[in-house]
Amino acid sequence: MKKIFNKILFLFLMLFSLFSFVFAEVNPSYTNYENLSDTEKSKYGLIPEFVGRVPINVTLEGLDKKALIKILKEPKNALIKQYQKLFELDDVKLSFEPDAIEKIA
Repeated sequence: MKKIFNKILFLFLMLFSLFSFVFAEVNPSYTNYENLSDTEKSKYGLIPEFVGRVPINVTLEGLDKKALIKILKEPKNALIKQYQKLFELDDVKLSFEPDAIEKIA
């Protein structure tokens, strides 16, 4: 059951990531994504069957540098921690200077 849930979660996150960028890339001057109609979604290339099955519009705000740094460092599975663990497997100690983390963000 856990494997099925993980697959569904993975697919959901992939679709979410995809659609969070689709409309911004297609029409950067369009700013009213909250009220995007089904016809506009179809116009941007989404098939009608999908538009009918995903009736939710969610707008995303960009993250500032402070939030990105927090995401890189603080969560239990933060990217920095993951890379440190990966290098640790080869007996290499990986550390990031604050300047480097800021550049990454």
